[in-house]
Amino acid sequence: MMAENNISFYVAPKLFELIRECSKDPNALASVSLDRCTAAYKLKYGVSDFFAKGIIECMKTCPISLNIDEGTSDVSSNNKKVLAVLVSYFSTVKEQVVVEHLASLELIKAGAETIFNAMKELMDINSIPWKNLQSCLFDSCNVVRGNKSGVEARLREHAPHILDINVDSCHHIHNAVKQFCFPFEGWVERLFHGLKTDFKWSSVSKDNSFRSV
Repeated sequence: MMAENNISFYVAPKLFELIRECSKDPNALASVSLDRCTAAYKLKYGVSDFFAKGIIECMKTCPISLNIDEGTSDVSSNNKKVLAVLVSYFSTVKEQVVVEHLASLELIKAGAETIFNAMKELMDINSIPWKNLQSCLFDSCNVVRGNKSGVEARLREHAPHILDINVDSCHHIHNAVKQFCFPFEGWVERLFHGLKTDFKWSSVSKDNSFRSV
């Protein structure tokens, strides 16, 4: 909006406060559209397209690993699914492994077939060799891990060499902790939230007295 209306960045703090207040009104928020403005067009087909082409060129020539997760769009009126795709690869420019956002794909239904087809289209339309795909990091749901028709099984038909790294350990830890905390009816979460707040704002922690703990 600032670029669209040639607004100075000096007023950004006040503008953010105004936006924060306006966002509390669902009717006002629903009436705002950014998909047809000049700034959005330049970001999508200019800046974003430039970086995306650079990432895709690297994916064509070096081994890659994908990190894929799906969620429900908060701004969509019909609760469409969004498939977020991150890619890890070794950057010869930075001389280190980097993680980049590759795409956010809109899905009507987050089933094994639709997720796989979206991934296949992403690979094929950008001419990314399947041999470069070394691993895919998913959560541990049946849609992904199904032995016969899951996403991983379908991927192995095109890339049988991909490594099995036993999905995302963060999801396993989250599921285990969630089951452990369930009988306590939120008391554990509130306890740790309180401890975090105490340590964050206490004078003792600011003096780094607990740095060695």
